[in-house]
Amino acid sequence: NEKVAVEAMKIGVRDYLVKGDVTREAFSQSIRRVLSQQALQRLVDRRERQQRLVASVALRINQAKNLDETLATAAEGARDLLDCDRTVIYRFESDMNGTILAESVLPRWPASLGTQIRDTCFQENGAQSYFEGNKSVIPDIYSSNLTPCHIKMLERFGVKANLVVPIVTMGAEGSHPKTTQEPPKKLWGLLIAHHCRSVRDWQDDELSLLDDLSVQLAIAIRHTELVTQLKARARELTKSNAKLSKAARLLKERNQELDKFAYVASHDLRAPLRAISNLAGWLEEDIADKIPEENREQLQLMQSRAKRLDDFITGL
Repeated sequence: NEKVAVEAMKIGVRDYLVKGDVTREAFSQSIRRVLSQQALQRLVDRRERQQRLVASVALRINQAKNLDETLATAAEGARDLLDCDRTVIYRFESDMNGTILAESVLPRWPASLGTQIRDTCFQENGAQSYFEGNKSVIPDIYSSNLTPCHIKMLERFGVKANLVVPIVTMGAEGSHPKTTQEPPKKLWGLLIAHHCRSVRDWQDDELSLLDDLSVQLAIAIRHTELVTQLKARARELTKSNAKLSKAARLLKERNQELDKFAYVASHDLRAPLRAISNLAGWLEEDIADKIPEENREQLQLMQSRAKRLDDFITGL
């Protein structure tokens, strides 16, 4: 009856059929509705769990103290998000080679941390596409369009399926704070998920999760780089200030030496000048009538030269 049906719905029954009205079509529709509701609920639960994990990982990334901790946190968080066997963060160098800087891997699979990828067809045939913002979704490395050398490289680490998204940072080179021009972008590296136990049919939301995480990681990397640059500039400024302080001390010492020299010049050089000037004045006043005109002119010249030298000392 209806009372039983209502009580059943309250405790979780999804649908019910009325006795006497059960048909093949009604029975099939009821089953499809229940299965559809269950699938939708699983999808909602999955999305909620993913959002919680993404928020948690983003928070841990932002709280990291340095670049190594940032990368390690991102790699671990990405593996938790996707429930895969390995995640790595690969950084490019200027020649398209690179190194795996961070890794989170289950114990049964070989580690790749620190591996340098040098002069392989990965650079020649695969890495260039990531400069254009492309992503890679490979459910099975043997049924995808990978080159033999790329497959061989993946086999070293037991990879059977992988996801690859680029890590793109915003650079400051060539930009000006007063312009509206968008700052240049830089392909910093790759965020990669490996599935090793089997092939894997990657879902669209898993690719979106890894892509969203790469954006968070790119922001954190750029922030870390800016902090590092600011610290370097602060160290340079500290050194410059130390040099300036040293120069100021030296200047003060030189000024003191100059004051001492001026004192010596004022007293030790003026004393004989005053004696010469006084002697010439005395001779001119007391025995002017006893010396020739030519000698009087010479005495006046002596006084004039002594006064000029005294003025020079005063100016100094």
